[in-house]
This record gives sequence, structure tokens and C-alpha cells, in this order.
Amino acid sequence: MLIYLVKSLLCLLVLFTFYKFFLEAENMHRFKRFFLIGSVIFAFILPLITFSYTVEYSSGSAAAIPFSEIPDAGDLPKQESWMTHLGTFALVIYTIGLVIMGFRFIKNLYKIRENITNNEHFRSWDYIYVLLKQKLIPHTFLNYIFLDKTEYENDQISESVIEHEKAHVDQRHSLDILFIEFLQVIFWFNPVFIWLKRSVKLNHEFLADEQVLSKKPDALAYSNVLLSYSSGFHHNSLSSSISHSLMKKRIIMISKNFSLKLMLGRIGVLLPVLALCIYFFNNDIVAKPLITTSSGDSKVLFAEVQDPDIISIRLEEDRIFVNNEEVRLKEFSKHLDALVEDRTDSELKEMNFHMQTRNAEEGLLDLLNIEFEKTRFSRLTGHSVLPPPPPLPAEKVGLPPAPPVPHTADDVPPSPPAPRHLNEEVPPPPPAPRRHTRKQDSLRRVHMNTRDQIREQMRMEREFHREEMERERAAHRVKIEQQRDSIRQQHEVAIRQKVKQQRKEIIEERARIREERETLRAENQRLKEKIEKEKLIKDQKKKDSID
Repeated sequence: MLIYLVKSLLCLLVLFTFYKFFLEAENMHRFKRFFLIGSVIFAFILPLITFSYTVEYSSGSAAAIPFSEIPDAGDLPKQESWMTHLGTFALVIYTIGLVIMGFRFIKNLYKIRENITNNEHFRSWDYIYVLLKQKLIPHTFLNYIFLDKTEYENDQISESVIEHEKAHVDQRHSLDILFIEFLQVIFWFNPVFIWLKRSVKLNHEFLADEQVLSKKPDALAYSNVLLSYSSGFHHNSLSSSISHSLMKKRIIMISKNFSLKLMLGRIGVLLPVLALCIYFFNNDIVAKPLITTSSGDSKVLFAEVQDPDIISIRLEEDRIFVNNEEVRLKEFSKHLDALVEDRTDSELKEMNFHMQTRNAEEGLLDLLNIEFEKTRFSRLTGHSVLPPPPPLPAEKVGLPPAPPVPHTADDVPPSPPAPRHLNEEVPPPPPAPRRHTRKQDSLRRVHMNTRDQIREQMRMEREFHREEMERERAAHRVKIEQQRDSIRQQHEVAIRQKVKQQRKEIIEERARIREERETLRAENQRLKEKIEKEKLIKDQKKKDSID
């Protein structure tokens, strides 16, 4: 459990460090939100994963890989010291911290519920406005928006601030904060969660600012609104509010633009970091041998590294494993007999036997020994799963007693037999015990080549990712060029159509103006003729009056 916690903490610390140096100051807020939450889940799951790879052997050289024995914890000498009580002391400290952090979490939830029930609130579409009778910064929790009642009724809260809080509700930022707060209660001893929560809240503010500016793109006016909240008031740690302590970073971020090229570059740097995390912080890397026959027609893949000439029995608490396969106690003897049914008696006597125990339950070993004695292997070899008794203490050895003195001829012992002739055939010496030199050399080669194979695999993966990124960049450049050409052509066509339309409108306008001029000229001529006619009439009347 301690190794899991250390690996999880270090993995999360590495990913968060990468975020602080490479992602936090960039305008890619949706990806950053996914990265922060995903890195927490990744850091918790990775130490539980076991990776495996295959190693090929020929049937002649890969007879087996011996199974390493694990001593029983009960057989180790017990040391009575302060280390014995360290686990209990650590558990007590953890429980105290868990109770304190859990009480703080529940207290914050209760305060939010109390503010909702004891103050005026009303629903507007998907939002519930809660009007508090105190001076505060607008903030949200789930779909609740908390506002100062006096400022709201006097219409003193900017519309941009309301839109900012609505963005927190629309994007469900409270769920991220609740997730991080819950993990901080359980893993209160991990300081990374404190920094992680601050980064999550800052990124929420970036996302909310981005949504507000997409509707009202006046960045200068919005920055002035944010600066008006430079002096903040206390609010609940579970809520999302306008943070005045990070105002400078937010105003700087407003002026930045999104860059796809920069985002792809950051992802390219992230891939080796993830590969290193997977290599160093996984649970284990297991080699699975791939056995090939001499004819090369068939292959046999063993699920675990196991010597076929060794019977391995392992006890873990109340579980029984035979050659890494879990077996019930009642089926143990049948399973072991089926495992060696194709072996002759002579082959069975030459097989090795390994017994391992790990925190086995009391009495399980005796019951297993009863079932083991029923097997064919036990009857032929005389093995037992019980450990041998300790040797008796050595006694003082004296001189052997003198032989009795013969009293009669009958008491005289017979003479020893005559020595055999030197040319007589002497029986050959017994064969030396078999040594698994090939197996040991094979295992040594596997262990020596494992690290080189992993390094080569990682190098190939890096080359593959680099080539993949180059192909994606080339395809992206081609796609951008095509889009530019298409946009340029569309723009030229639109300009031609627009110029043609404008020319047509100008011609029509000129014709209309010409017609109006002709009409005005005719109307002026008619008025002149009318005026001259009236003038002649007046002159004639004057002459007539004089006469």
C-alpha cells in the first residue's frame, strides 16, 4: 500500500509540474481542464497496472525458468522495537486528519445549504439566484448564483459579472471542485492536491472569461469590470467566484489568442513524459516466454514464467495456487494428479517441488498436507508441504566400545573376504545430480536483455511518435494551404461579383439621374414658357389700359 501511495504521489507531481511549466500560461483552457482531471485519474490507476511482454525461446534451450521462492512472513525473526508500532501510529494520525478534513468538507456543504434556505432565492431558466444580505463577491455552486441583495436590487452588478457566473454554471465547474475536494479529504497528506485545486480554479476563471468575451468582445471594458473587484470578501471554498488574487494572470490571459501549432507542440512534449511515467510508476513489468518447437510449426505461450519440471505450490491467506493457477482445497489432489498424469514414475521422482506461504491462514497448511498426501506425486517422492522438524542438538561422541574377547573357537569372527581382482568390472558411479545450467543461463540472458529490450522499445516508440507528429504536421500544413487557396478563390469570386453588382448599380443610378435631369430640364422649360406667356399677357393688359 505504501509503494502504491508513493508511486501515485510522484506520478501526480510529475504531471502537475509539467502543467505548471508548459500549459498553465497558454490559451488552451478546455484541454487544460481535461489534463488536470485526467492526470489525477491517471496517477491513481497507473500504479495498479501490470505490463507484460513476450520473449521467444526454442524448445531445446528454454526448458524452464525456475520460480523464486518467497519466504513466509511467519518464518522471519520478529523484532520487537518501536518499528512494530509505527503502522498503528501512522493509522491513528491518518484517521485524525481524515476526520478533520471530512468535518471541514461537510461544514462547507452545510454553510452553502444554510445560505440557500435562509435567504431569498428565485429561478431564472436553469439558474437559481440567491440574494444574500451581506457584502460579498458573486460566486456559484452547482446551478446556484450567490449575489449581494442590495447591489442586485439597485442594479449595481455588471451584466458581464452575471454572465461570468452563468459560465461557471453552464460548464459545471463545481463538479471538478467537489471531485478534488473529496480526494483531498481522503489523501489529505498529499500536498499536490492543494496546488492542484488552485490551478483548477484558475483555469475555471479562464474558461468563464473566454465565454463572456465570446458574447461581448470588449476586452478593455471587461478588464475594468474585473479590476473593480480587486478587494474581495470571504466566500466558501467549494464555490466558484471572481478571484482577485489572480486578477493579473486573468487580464494577461484575456489578451492571448489560441494557437493550434503551440498546442500540438505541447502535446508532443507531453507524450515522452507520459511514457516515462508509465515506465517508472507502473505496478510491474512481467516477461512471458514464447516457446517454439524444433519444427517451428507450433508455438506455446505460457501465461506465467513457470518451470515444467517444477511443481510450485503457493499459499496466500486463504487462497491456494498450483503453478500460478488458483485451486480450491477440495479439488487440490485431483488437480495435481491431472497436472502430472502424463509423467512416468521415474520422471515424477526427478521433478522438483517448491512450497511458498504468504500470510497463510492458521490450519490451512495442515488441511493442504492431508490433500497432498493423497496425490500420486507425494506417494512416489515422499514429499510433504509441512516444513521439516528442526534437527536435534548434537550429543557428545565418545570412543566406540571395544569388541568382545573371544573365549572359544566358535566365537572367533570369520576372516574378511578376499579382495576382488583389479581386472574385475567395477560398477559405474551414480549419475551426478542434474543441474539446470541451460535454464539458469537462459534466465540470466532474459534478465540481462530485458532492460535493453525496454529501452529499444521506448526508442522505437519515440521515433514512431516523432514520425507520426511529422506526418500530422505535414498533413496539417497541406490542409491549411488548401483552405487558404479555397478561401482566396472564394474571396476573389465574391469580390468580382460584388464589383459587378456595384457597377450595375452605378449604371442604373446614372441612368436614373439622367432621366431626372431631363425631367427637370423639361419642367424648367415649361415654367419659362409659362412665365413669358404670363408676362406678355400682363404687358398687353397694360397697353390696353393706357389706350
